[in-house]
Amino acid sequence: NRPTTFNIEFRFCQAASISDIKIGTPHQGHNVNHGKLQYMSSTGSWVDASNGASVTQQSFWTRWSHASTTGWRIQNRVAYSSTRWRVHDYRTLGNQYISGFDMTYQRIQIPLIPTTPIKLSRGATSVSWGAGLQPTSSANTQLWNLRTCSGITAAECLGKTSAWTGTTSAMRSGDVVAWVGVTSGRVYDCASTTCTQQTFPPPAGHWGTPFRIIKVVNGRAASSGTPIVLGDHIYFYGMKSNSWDPSHIINCDSSRCGGSTSNSISSSTFVL
Repeated sequence: NRPTTFNIEFRFCQAASISDIKIGTPHQGHNVNHGKLQYMSSTGSWVDASNGASVTQQSFWTRWSHASTTGWRIQNRVAYSSTRWRVHDYRTLGNQYISGFDMTYQRIQIPLIPTTPIKLSRGATSVSWGAGLQPTSSANTQLWNLRTCSGITAAECLGKTSAWTGTTSAMRSGDVVAWVGVTSGRVYDCASTTCTQQTFPPPAGHWGTPFRIIKVVNGRAASSGTPIVLGDHIYFYGMKSNSWDPSHIINCDSSRCGGSTSNSISSSTFVL
């Protein structure tokens, strides 16, 4: 009942790009001879990045004394940023033993724009259209666009189609956004403790649709105007009767999302 495929997975708190991985082995009886670098796409699928090649272990661990020992090196030239990477199907001679690895990576800050499909994640779950937080999957129902309003007030954002359709700028903390489901083209309107599904752009009177998006840094709200990038922690608050109410925070459980003054920032934070 031994597994036949072995993976080494790397998870980053913020999106990163891996440029180089070197995998070492204890001795020549377990020389590494296979491994492919993959990343998790925004749709929840593993995508091939680069294959590796057999190299002498002395070429990267120069104090290694056995010239016949071969490790595995993957030099990645695919420019992609993700919080999840893995070396897929690594293999060695004999048992699947490795003695360590070296990795070169860089956090790449990708600005969040209104047309970028994103997930609103918390742990191993993501917000799903028609529900709340469900196990993260490749389902398109977990994809959202955070469409932005060019205005700030209810008068500037409700019943004003062009205020929503003409915005393409990178998002900043404090911007006015709406959660638009990619599969439905509709929004979550969270005027109450249970969000309803409404049309987009929001017509006049739908003050439960616009939210303010707030970046969270070290558990605190970032200054208004701070750039938001993929991998950031964020939370949202909404309006009450056409006026912004910072205590009306949007949160989700496993079955629904909603807005309430009983929600806290710490328990209502999502990861982009």
